[in-house]
Amino acid sequence: MARPSDQAAASNKPARATLHAVSPQLTATMQLRIARPVSQLAQSEQMLREGLGFAVLSRFEQHEGFAGVMLGDPALPWHLELTVCHTHPVRPQPTAEDLLVLYLDCAADFETRCARMLAAGFVPNVTLNPWWHRHGRSFADADGYQFVLCPQPWMPGRPAT
Repeated sequence: MARPSDQAAASNKPARATLHAVSPQLTATMQLRIARPVSQLAQSEQMLREGLGFAVLSRFEQHEGFAGVMLGDPALPWHLELTVCHTHPVRPQPTAEDLLVLYLDCAADFETRCARMLAAGFVPNVTLNPWWHRHGRSFADADGYQFVLCPQPWMPGRPAT
């Protein structure tokens, strides 16, 4: 059974907004999927929905031994895919430098979002790179994946301070 998100790709009709290549030699558009194995699919899905406000974009069951869910914002050209493999379980093994960094475009929203992360079950953590502590807050999910919230948008070329 094809995944709903893969059906859109097969038709060459993006289901969501796309990223446009910045190189004049490249004309293709792109979407980004970050796929992560998780130990408890329902728990991880709930944490991301409640903590970050992600919507369920698609889900699949019994896909060659896998089940999963795509979470994100349908207006954005990226999403997060969480999977579990029933036939060959994969234990999540995030490293100290595996970060999913989310830059907010509204600093006033920062404290509210941080509080939502805690209420959803994320745990405050200390990242290996101290830069993130000066420019945001880091949280870990039940599998140890780290999410960093930054209170201002990222700007290309902005110096690291």
